[in-house]
Amino acid sequence: MAARPEDEQLLRRAYAAFNARDIDAALVLMAPGVDWPNGMEGGRVAGREAVRAYWTRQFGLIDSRVEPNAFTARDDGRVAVDVHQVVRSLDGDVISDGRVVHVYAIEDGLVARMDIEDPPAAAEPHTHRYHTHLTWSGSTAGGIAAYDRSHTMNAPPAAIALALSSDPAFRGDPAKLNPEQLLVLAASSCQMLSFLAVAARARIDVVAYEDDAEGFMPEDDRPMRIARIVLRPHIAIRGEVSEERLRRLVETAHRECFIANSLRTEIAIEPRFSHSP
Repeated sequence: MAARPEDEQLLRRAYAAFNARDIDAALVLMAPGVDWPNGMEGGRVAGREAVRAYWTRQFGLIDSRVEPNAFTARDDGRVAVDVHQVVRSLDGDVISDGRVVHVYAIEDGLVARMDIEDPPAAAEPHTHRYHTHLTWSGSTAGGIAAYDRSHTMNAPPAAIALALSSDPAFRGDPAKLNPEQLLVLAASSCQMLSFLAVAARARIDVVAYEDDAEGFMPEDDRPMRIARIVLRPHIAIRGEVSEERLRRLVETAHRECFIANSLRTEIAIEPRFSHSP
């Protein structure tokens, strides 16, 4: 049974405050004598100030993010929340990533107690699917030198269609993108998006990111393929952050990049950093 709307709204506000590290905004949603689990050190804490002290210690050691997925009312009046929880080091490395169940007792519109339970048996893992559509027309009757390499592709629901061709070295149109360039673009884009996410989790302010990437496909290394991609990002940071830490975050982003993890191609990253006032 679905939780009451007012209970769900209360708990969503609490999760948003926790993820924003706004302890005061979260505590006002709790009863003065709230009974809270100490999930990091074990045991329980009692009262708002004890919860504040616990969270302050936690935020100084790890970066925990909790995203509520479903709110269910139980027969005893408590509210169970299915939560996706990701715990990272302060440098952005993933320590744990999984589901937990938070169970709340709510009294007079405030959280009086919270318990942590293991989730029920996991369902089949979700698979992300990416659909594309390609269109070509022409004739190959005249042999390999005669047919047009130009074609269009799109990936619903995005409305933009790409006009593509082959590499000019293979009789393609140099004014159009080719699949080899798209591969390099994908690697560059994925690394940037992954780095921005890692930096945001680490509370580092990235204000600009440019990358001059290059792919290498040697003809004497069979089967022919993009054997190496070099990414050369220039990353602008606001605030004082050591280059050593930034380089660690670049490596973390590379390990978490979906495209890099999908390729056999070697990907080298040669970052440069600058600091903005």
